[in-house]
Formats: sequence, C-alpha cells, structure tokens
Amino acid sequence: MGLEMITTQFLISALKSRYCIDSFYGVAKALEVTKAAAYDWKHGRTTIGEPVARRVADLLGVDVSVIYAAMQAEKATDPHSKAIWIGIYAKIGGQDAYDFIKKTCFDQKKNAA
Repeated sequence: MGLEMITTQFLISALKSRYCIDSFYGVAKALEVTKAAAYDWKHGRTTIGEPVARRVADLLGVDVSVIYAAMQAEKATDPHSKAIWIGIYAKIGGQDAYDFIKKTCFDQKKNAA
C-alpha cells in the first residue's frame, strides 16, 4: 500500500466522526470559524489554514507539523512543490498520523466502546 495522505475532507470527516458532529455548522462551531469557511472546505474551494490546523491537531491528538505539511501538499498546484510537501509529510510521520486518525476516529469497535 502507498502513502495515504491526510486531506481537508479526511480531517473534517474525522472530526465529525470522533465528536459526533452531524453538520458543517457543527464543524464550524467546533473549530471556531465561520459557516462559510466550513462550506468552502466541504466543496473543496479551500484547505484548512494554519490557525485552524492547530485546532484540528489538538482535537485529533496529532502533530500539527503533519497537518501543515498535508495541507501544503493538498493546495500545491506546482507538481514539484507538491512532491516536496509530500516528501516532508512522509519524513515527519504522515502515514503514522493518518493511521492514528483512522484508528481513533473511524474504528467502529473503538467508537462503540
């Protein structure tokens, strides 16, 4: 299996699952942003910015550096820049963070306990 990337959509889904949030309004409230910002994420118009990345990292219990690198890779339009950010993401434990989020937020057995 290849490197799995953390994306804005993955993070939002993880927050919704882990904290039983059922709407993007709830996501906006949890992250202390406007509803418009949450809807922009929902529709792929923007990625999570740095201040919100810190809140997401705290809420999900992962290193903010990984979230920053993932967001930079996601929004990079130049293939070389994207490759650099993906390399950084891999070197600082991106796959481990992805696996941790997946396990703690989406593992049905854990959530049912």
